[in-house]
Amino acid sequence: MKRKAKGRGQREWGQWVTLSILVFAFFFFPLALFAQEDFYHPELTWRTIETEHFLVHYHDGAERTARTVSKIAEEVYEPVTSLYNHKPDQKVSWIIHDHDDYSNGAAYFYDNKVEIWAPSMDFVFRGTHNWLRNVITHEFTHIVQIQTAMKFGRKVPSFYLQWLGYEAERRPDVLYGYPNVIASYPISGFVVPAWFAEGVAQYNRKELRYDFWDTHRDMILRSYALDSTMLTWEQMAVFGKNSLGNESSYNAGFAFVHYLAQKYGEEKLEQISRNLASFGAVTIGGAIEDAVGKSGEAVYEEWKSELAKTYAERVAPVRSNLRAGEPLLLIEEDDDFINFRQAAVEHKAFSPSGLATPSRMQPCCRSVAEMGFANLHPRFSPDGKKLAFVSTGNGDYLSQSSLYVEDLETHKAKPVQPGVGSHVCWSPDGKKLYYARSTRNNPHWSFQNDLYVFDADAEDETRLTSGKRAMSPSVSPDGSTLVFVVGSDGTSNLATMKVDGADFKQITAYSQGEQVYDPEWSPDGGRIVFDYSIKDGRDIAWVRPDGADLQYLVTGSDDSRSAVFAPDGKRIIFSSDRSGISNLYACDLESRKIEQLTNVLGGAFLPTVNAAGEIVYSAYASKGYKLFQLAKPEPMPDGDYHYLPSMNAEEIGSTGPLAMASAATSTTQFDWRKLRSYDDTNVTVPESKSYRNVFTNLTIVPFLRVDNYNRDNRPIEVIKPGVYLFSNDVLDKVGFFAGAAMNLILERDLFFQFNYRGKIPGLFQIGLEPTVAAEVYNVTRKTNNYFELGIDTVNADVTYNLLEFDLVFNQPFVSQFSNVEFRYAHSRYTAIVESWVLPARPTELIPGSSDLYLIANNFSLAFTSDAIVRSTTSEINPVGRSVRLSVSRELNKFRVDYGLKDGMYQPIYENINFTRVELKWTQHFPFFLKSHTASFTLHGGSILEHSVDPFFDSYVGGLVGMRGYPYYSLGGNEFATMGISYRFPLIRSIDVRFLQFYFDKLYASVFADVGNAWTGKPPAREQFNKDAGVELRLEAFSFYFYPSR
Repeated sequence: MKRKAKGRGQREWGQWVTLSILVFAFFFFPLALFAQEDFYHPELTWRTIETEHFLVHYHDGAERTARTVSKIAEEVYEPVTSLYNHKPDQKVSWIIHDHDDYSNGAAYFYDNKVEIWAPSMDFVFRGTHNWLRNVITHEFTHIVQIQTAMKFGRKVPSFYLQWLGYEAERRPDVLYGYPNVIASYPISGFVVPAWFAEGVAQYNRKELRYDFWDTHRDMILRSYALDSTMLTWEQMAVFGKNSLGNESSYNAGFAFVHYLAQKYGEEKLEQISRNLASFGAVTIGGAIEDAVGKSGEAVYEEWKSELAKTYAERVAPVRSNLRAGEPLLLIEEDDDFINFRQAAVEHKAFSPSGLATPSRMQPCCRSVAEMGFANLHPRFSPDGKKLAFVSTGNGDYLSQSSLYVEDLETHKAKPVQPGVGSHVCWSPDGKKLYYARSTRNNPHWSFQNDLYVFDADAEDETRLTSGKRAMSPSVSPDGSTLVFVVGSDGTSNLATMKVDGADFKQITAYSQGEQVYDPEWSPDGGRIVFDYSIKDGRDIAWVRPDGADLQYLVTGSDDSRSAVFAPDGKRIIFSSDRSGISNLYACDLESRKIEQLTNVLGGAFLPTVNAAGEIVYSAYASKGYKLFQLAKPEPMPDGDYHYLPSMNAEEIGSTGPLAMASAATSTTQFDWRKLRSYDDTNVTVPESKSYRNVFTNLTIVPFLRVDNYNRDNRPIEVIKPGVYLFSNDVLDKVGFFAGAAMNLILERDLFFQFNYRGKIPGLFQIGLEPTVAAEVYNVTRKTNNYFELGIDTVNADVTYNLLEFDLVFNQPFVSQFSNVEFRYAHSRYTAIVESWVLPARPTELIPGSSDLYLIANNFSLAFTSDAIVRSTTSEINPVGRSVRLSVSRELNKFRVDYGLKDGMYQPIYENINFTRVELKWTQHFPFFLKSHTASFTLHGGSILEHSVDPFFDSYVGGLVGMRGYPYYSLGGNEFATMGISYRFPLIRSIDVRFLQFYFDKLYASVFADVGNAWTGKPPAREQFNKDAGVELRLEAFSFYFYPSR
């Protein structure tokens, strides 16, 4: 063979393997079921409690929670499984976390695994319930109910249809063009909308009442219904909304499931679930129709209509004597609204009956009314001239709340500190603000709360505690001492310390899951008032600063919370739902007489009082929490102006669209009274033992790929069936992910990844906790090759084979948004020539041969930073920054010829070693109008030291570069590109479903690029290539839960 022919084969392989690895990457990411926790904790020691039906795994420091979970899980096992006539096919594993200050549960219904975070949930959109009773029953219901709705069983969650298309343009020495179409679409094994999944999980068993229709939930639904802004049938079915919108799917789903069960019978919940398991069911509408005789949407519209009518009747007495005060005007600094007088703005923005619909407001007022969907925790400064509060501002999620300070004279609201979402307080001199916020700047990247102080003059923040897991600080009247809440193992307590962080003392001794909230000092410093809860709702108590003389001030079946002292210290102002709607009340501390101060349609929470007795509080309306002010709070007169009927923790409606089953309608299947009268302070469970790896069942995800890279292949040969396989231990410490695909001519794509996230001796001792992956890839492609042999042209089949072994270490670096990856890759590139025939001697078969033409060893170090702001449009219209900087040392043995050695032809290799650097920096920022963004990207790379063979070139065209040029048209050892784009919404809310497809948003983008690639001397400026174009970006969902973009 001529050397030219050999070189051609080498380049064919070299460019093809880059493509193959890219294609693999695209198909790893659709498998959300393989997701793992971002920050594993190898420092923890784990133990297991085994019961009849469960394995409860917990780490040191979480034993009380684990023991309680063991007890509760066994108690709810039969009640939940009996409702759906389904029992899991193996013991369900519960994973108890208490390393983060985070409250949640997650059910992995394909794995029979549930994760629980021990801290009790304190959520502004829900009332207070016993956390473990609530979350355990909720998540176990997910496991049971969704397993009844599975189409392909528990081992096959989905299968994928995949399509790869390629550019027609290709280099003469390259097998095929670069991909220009990459599509992967799931056929889901479960079709359960968000509202139904969460609705039945909250419903669980109506008799248990571990979760029930509390006044927070009623407030949210009532506000939507009264304003005619309830979610549509399709909107309710998917997430992808902001925190309030997502919670509204939970909330309406809970109420609608109750309605279905009450009107059509509880057994219909199981029937609907099993109807969804039908292969032809792609939405829930037909499943409901088959169960109740009406389509789901028809039943929902009937319910909405009844709901609006019923709520209007029930709030009529409230409307007759509204007392809400006035909305507090908030103007962000440098905002044009500063030119408007407050009275004029309020008149235009707000109606006498509450918040007007923003679409009917003047433009100047619309933003005032809509500043954040959660404005919470207001606090007057000591001189009454400023107001501190936390607000989501323009953020989509509660976790994006920031601390603001408003000047009450100018009404300018200035953002002070991001990441603050709870209780704040002022120092007595008004120069400092104390608050808690969560950070991962802790050992082992734990996400925990600690206390901070912000100096307003210096505009500087100081961290006061580390590892205390402290929140909700309040400073004593003399400015010397802080009281705050600390928590561990699912229990919280009050603690005090000096404002400089010294003299820490825990002043309460709760240890059985009790919760305390929002402590406040009395004006004389002699008492601390706080919220207390152990089961449902909250009471108000107070205690001496040394922990003595603890007394309960406000108790009962209602939810009373967030007490603050009046300036004279003789009364407390607090929020209570005793009328069925949360309002503000005053309690005389001597007589214990309680008087109502507000009468609102939504809810009144979190009061603050200044020296003049004025009150600012958070008022709930259909757009969320807004700040209102009572200039002269007075007790409500006697009268019949309350919400009807009263719906508190013990009494719930029995008829109508919000009908909730009471004890009178309970079944006698179980001893419900005993289950409701639980005592989780007395727990007897089996002894624990050291954790041993418990693996999930092997998960199988088949796929069918159309991969038309070879233009000579027959149609049947472009079809490549395959399968993904994965399994992990339930702690996600070790696991594997593998895939295989093969077509009719035996071209194959194989990979195997083994992942390990435990301690690595030597590295752990010096503070490094990387995740480690060992990866193997093997890919083959076949082609028909022609080469010259003397005067003849010979035809032979050639199989190109890549075998690669990777060892990868990933370590968080500097911040939670940044990561460093070290990767060693060993690759072997082989061309296998099948046997062939000499044209001059057609009966003589020349045996095949193998040519190992490249042996590559690549050592790379990559830094990535992904600081994209989380939002409802972050995937199609991001804001933030992403950076990737990589340096690699590539050591290559490149076969350049053959020579005689010991009487035999041996390959002659040339060492081609070089260093490659690459940087890609993309910045997305808000531009011009809301939801409009501009993006700027710089991308450059270079092979250092010297020029190398084009085999090692970089390319900057095609799908991943300058889209106006084919991939292979722009290549070289060096490259530089710059791109700009402008994205804007075309349709902000499509809200249309077709079969399993739900179309949500549509954005457009205009882009332009300039760049080039070269080897040697850089091209002149006028030689740089340019392109421009337009693209559409669609946000959609398939089968309710799969993003489709």
